Amino acid sequence: MEERNLYAPPKASVTERRQSDCTRDGRWVVIGTGSDLPPRCIVCNEPATLPVKTIKVYWHNPWIYLLVLVNILLYALVGLIARRTVSVSPGLCAVHSATRKRRIIVSTAIFGLFVVAGIVLIANDNAALGVTTFTLSIISLIVMRILTRKVYAKQITKEYATLAGCKEPFLASL
Repeated sequence: MEERNLYAPPKASVTERRQSDCTRDGRWVVIGTGSDLPPRCIVCNEPATLPVKTIKVYWHNPWIYLLVLVNILLYALVGLIARRTVSVSPGLCAVHSATRKRRIIVSTAIFGLFVVAGIVLIANDNAALGVTTFTLSIISLIVMRILTRKVYAKQITKEYATLAGCKEPFLASL
């Protein structure tokens, strides 16, 4: 008779998944309120590595971007107030998860190199080039954010959310 270890972690998946009620609308995925994506890779449609992390996706009306022309702080404040949120669980298989992790590591290293180069250049009385490298570090953060995102919102309403970023094999299965 096998002895039971009372202190061992559970072997069953204890994550609670919401109903997977989503449809395809061209290049986008439409999910209803309270629904979620199926537990498959959003790139190649293979089974996703479990557990799939739930993320929050934000959206606001694109007209709010015009406030950047007036004042960037005003845009940030109005954008935070007007944004809508949806929680989704976009899955990735082991291969695409590793690719995403590599992109994060490389992008972070590039950002760090630009910051260090900017500090060194400013310390050596080359302020113009130092400010340029700091600007490049900010641009590298923006590029990193775009390259490492899984899905992003095209529109969020009270009834549904339209998501982009899923590839054709995943979309074909919907």
